[in-house]
Amino acid sequence: MVRVLDCETYDSSIRCLADLYAINVYDAEAFFSALDIDEEYRRKDISMRGDEFLARRFQAQFGDPDSTWERVHWFHVTRVPPDTTFDEGILPLGLALDKVWDAVIAAQDDAGTKAKLQRMREKGVRDRQYHLKTPATFFHGPYAMLVREVAFHSGTIGNHDYLGIPEIVEDICNGYEAETGESILRRVQNFLKPCIVKFEERDGADRPDDPHLRRVLLYYCCSKCRSEDLCYLANTCFDAGGQVIPRSAIRKIEFL
Repeated sequence: MVRVLDCETYDSSIRCLADLYAINVYDAEAFFSALDIDEEYRRKDISMRGDEFLARRFQAQFGDPDSTWERVHWFHVTRVPPDTTFDEGILPLGLALDKVWDAVIAAQDDAGTKAKLQRMREKGVRDRQYHLKTPATFFHGPYAMLVREVAFHSGTIGNHDYLGIPEIVEDICNGYEAETGESILRRVQNFLKPCIVKFEERDGADRPDDPHLRRVLLYYCCSKCRSEDLCYLANTCFDAGGQVIPRSAIRKIEFL
């Protein structure tokens, strides 16, 4: 059986954890319920990060993992036109930028606003972040999250709210406001629909950060089991490095 790390829900996550260590879900949840990491840090002199501390305590209880993952599911979080099908896959910024501009312009009802945006598209955007990201493939992604639920907790996690507005779209809107004094952000947000695209990365067992994936999984499951707020230790991100994520890798397209 192919082992897949899938953090779409808490239930799928805790099952992946239990399968990985060949234990019962209830045993894992009993361990989490009995362990108060914050209290441990208050009472003891602990120098390691919370995720590493949790992983060591968990493996002291249950031993090393029984296996590893062959594939990993990731969640690309964005906002796109409602008719988007991702037939071309998930595109990096360099290939998606024309589509982004088309969408921002299509969101406008006023011909004058459309014309101003078209001039900006051709002559340049008065926004530092836009000029930082667009020429450098280092920033082109596509990016994704390991834990789907994190997309809904940007405030507590400290991530950009990608369901609210993609960064490059926000950069264009900010540039337009700097140029004209008018805001189009709300109009663009209303035109675009929040979307989560689940895709599969194969050969997950060969990832150099595989122990990190285990620590994230543990911390997420522990936080959820104890009904605690999620923090940055309960997630990690994927960077495709400027490569297209092919349509064949996509497992689900979810409009919210």
